[in-house]
Amino acid sequence: MESKLESLQSERSRLREQQSKARNDQVFGALTNEDIAAYDDRSQRLDELEVELKALATAAEAKMELARQSKPDRRIAVRRKTRETR
Repeated sequence: MESKLESLQSERSRLREQQSKARNDQVFGALTNEDIAAYDDRSQRLDELEVELKALATAAEAKMELARQSKPDRRIAVRRKTRETR
């Protein structure tokens, strides 16, 4: 799961850098129609990446919560043990 997360984050970072360069080129009038189409494609992919990253984060949080809930509360176990020894 970590490698998938890192891969998506790396792709997002790379696309953001390309978008920044394209915006800079646009300021100086160096953006062609092909560049604009590529910009739009990257923008759409960035939106998809955000959805995927959010889904991974939600799944990881749910997994952690499930693990937390499946472990018995240590405080309760200690209290029970204390009562048994009295």
